[in-house]
Amino acid sequence: MSHVKEHCVKKKLHYYLNWVAQLYVFCQADIGAAVQSEQITQYLKQLSKNLEDWQFQQASAAINLFFLFEAKGRSGGYG
Repeated sequence: MSHVKEHCVKKKLHYYLNWVAQLYVFCQADIGAAVQSEQITQYLKQLSKNLEDWQFQQASAAINLFFLFEAKGRSGGYG
């Protein structure tokens, strides 16, 4: 991975983690606890009212990636 691309990925990681952490705050749950799809929908709906489109897209992508990787981790799908 090029140095520039690696820097961009690391820079976005902070924001992606923040969106996921804020989801758990919204759900009043510990990070890693089960979150229902309806809770995610409500969180994203709330965000869409207050964010620029690019921010909403980033938040949505972060949450989707988090749960994708979480599911793969539970199923042993990393190897």
